[in-house]
Amino acid sequence: MLRGNRVRPNVDPVRRPIQLVAADLRRLSRQFELVPAGAPLVRWKALWFAYDAVLMEAAALLEVEHTLPGTPVGIARDIERLRILAALEGAGLVVHG
Repeated sequence: MLRGNRVRPNVDPVRRPIQLVAADLRRLSRQFELVPAGAPLVRWKALWFAYDAVLMEAAALLEVEHTLPGTPVGIARDIERLRILAALEGAGLVVHG
């Protein structure tokens, strides 16, 4: 049930601190090493989806332009991930650690 017209103030969405985003990126990166051989494809896809989401979040926070959402799965997407990681590291983000 609607109660009158509620106008929300023009507020930026809440952004997570870059330290948390970087920690998530490092954690997800380590997860790739822990997935056992022969794991279901759905597990790999879920991990890549989560990793890409956090990678794009970090890129947005540090204003790194990218084309990851429109890049097809495969070598082109892997190269775009590496390019984004290099740009994030160039901006001072500790990605591996």
